[in-house]
This record gives sequence, structure tokens and C-alpha cells, in this order.
Amino acid sequence: METDSSSLERDPAKQKLMWDYPPNQREEVRRAYLNSGPFQIHLEHYPAKVSTKHPRKFQYSWLKIFPNWLEYSPTTHSAYCFLCFLYCEKPNVRQGADAFIVGEFDKWKKVNDGNRCAFLKHISCLQHKNAIALSENLLNQATHNGNILEKMSVEIV
Repeated sequence: METDSSSLERDPAKQKLMWDYPPNQREEVRRAYLNSGPFQIHLEHYPAKVSTKHPRKFQYSWLKIFPNWLEYSPTTHSAYCFLCFLYCEKPNVRQGADAFIVGEFDKWKKVNDGNRCAFLKHISCLQHKNAIALSENLLNQATHNGNILEKMSVEIV
């Protein structure tokens, strides 16, 4: 079964979570999402988070700094991790990565916080590193299988 990427929800706040798909469909769904890439919408104006002292908002430039995984939802005005969404099996609050999957990360002050930058901390967590490796393996597997089929068809001819 091939999943059509146009039928998948792109807004990360509205996406069906990966663990809600039947296990036998997850690999195809992941592959379809990977072929589409992260949802990185460019808005003229990102709404500010209401704060009594310092209104802060998402910055489009962050998508350029973290192009392979960072997503923005115009529905929740929050940031999400594309790769962790693809490979998170169930929420695990202790690992902290869930803020970028189901927790609607919107603590913009924590982004420009030097070595404590929330995005930098996220990409150094084990769950995110595993998601990168699993994504690369899935894409390489598809390429490898395609090359084998092409080679076999040439040999048959």
C-alpha cells in the first residue's frame, strides 16, 4: 500500500499521531511525510505570545537555522519536531522531547537563551538523534530497494 502524501495533514497541530496509525501502515506514512519534508510555513506576521512584560513570537529565521526538523503550526502558534513526530511511539514526559510532538512548544524566550536554547537542547536529546538515524535508514532503504529493482530489470532485459 502506498500512502499519498497529499492526503496527509501537514499542520503538525492537526496531524494524526504516529502511534494512532495501524503498525503495518506506519512505515509508508513515515516515508510519505519524509518525502514532503517538514511543514515550514512563512507568515507575514507570527502572533506574539501574550506576556505582561515582553511579548515574544516565533521567528521565521529559526526555520532556516533548523531546516530538517523544525515545524510551525499556525493553528496553535507553536513549534514541533518533524522527525520526533515520525518516530515517537508514545508520549514520555521524562524525556522532554514531547514538548515538540504533543506539547505545543511556545516558550520563545527559551530559544534565544545561549547554551540553554531549547532547540539546541532538543537536537542533543537521544530521542531526536534516534529519529534522525531512523529517518535516514528508511530513506536509504527505499533508495537501496529501488536500485536493486532497477538493476534486476536491466539484467532481465
